[in-house]
Amino acid sequence: MKFSLISILAGLGLALSVGACTKSGHPSASSVPPSAQAQGTGDSGGGNSYKGRPLESYIRDVTTLPTFQSQLGLVMKSLEDRDPGLAKIIHSILKKNWYFIRGDLQGLPQGKIGSAVPTEQVALQTFQDVWINTDLFDPMKPEDQGKLILHEILMGLRLMKLDSDHNQCLMGLTDPADCQGESTLGAVC
Repeated sequence: MKFSLISILAGLGLALSVGACTKSGHPSASSVPPSAQAQGTGDSGGGNSYKGRPLESYIRDVTTLPTFQSQLGLVMKSLEDRDPGLAKIIHSILKKNWYFIRGDLQGLPQGKIGSAVPTEQVALQTFQDVWINTDLFDPMKPEDQGKLILHEILMGLRLMKLDSDHNQCLMGLTDPADCQGESTLGAVC
């Protein structure tokens, strides 16, 4: 099933109006998992590994996944033709580090998710990274994988709205004069 441009734009409106992200200058400590609060020399906090492999070895270009190509590729091409500005913003989200890890991710509080039923944390996103639990992602039907990737793109748009002008400038999304400010790090959605 292919996603239509209208579906994406409708989801964009929803993502910008509701979400599980916070910002008040800097995100509150309660909105940031303890693992994301530590600050190291870079996004991952240093030379860390998971299950005997460097974290960097889990990074994949989400746009090369067969699911992305079959479910979202044509929509992105159409968006590039119709609205290059929005396409540029979405590409900045797709350029984040997408980690595909076998194992549980730290869950968001049930109250922030807004679900009436217990849920599994398949993905978690910060300003710099998207983390995907492959134990839950890989068994999904391609249509559901596509929906999850789309969800993360929409949540990335929501999270971007909370990011600093400085970081938005560094991504090439705002006025270059905004590049003089400080980075906002640590929010999670």
